[in-house]
Amino acid sequence: MANLNDVVTNQIPTMIQGVKAACDSIETACEAIQADIGGAVISPVGGLSCTPISISASGDNTIIAAPGAGKHLAIYRLVLVVGSEIGVILKSGAAEKTGAMSMRSIIIDFDRTPLECGTNEAFIINLASAVTTTGFVQHRTVTE
Repeated sequence: MANLNDVVTNQIPTMIQGVKAACDSIETACEAIQADIGGAVISPVGGLSCTPISISASGDNTIIAAPGAGKHLAIYRLVLVVGSEIGVILKSGAAEKTGAMSMRSIIIDFDRTPLECGTNEAFIINLASAVTTTGFVQHRTVTE
């Protein structure tokens, strides 16, 4: 059986790359279908969009841009694999949605009570230091 360090440093990043590739394939298929039907909005994965995460700068990192007037983001799942233990804060625009969370890797499933960003605010991940961080977020844009 693999030890925890091997799982975190080798196996989880490989699995995340596979998930990101699947998300990319789903997004590409949805874009093609959307073009075929004249631009109607299509959301993949049971109504959720999947956005890959690949950041390394300290401070605020915009993961999902602000969705526009009269809309907000609802975050349902978040997977992060961090190169070394650091503090992470989840934000809606400038507003902190969490306190500083010390982590190396995390999987958060908000399920029926998503983390909701404010109206027309971006979803941001703040890193306490410059460390390679990868993963993905599953979300929905909600019209108010």
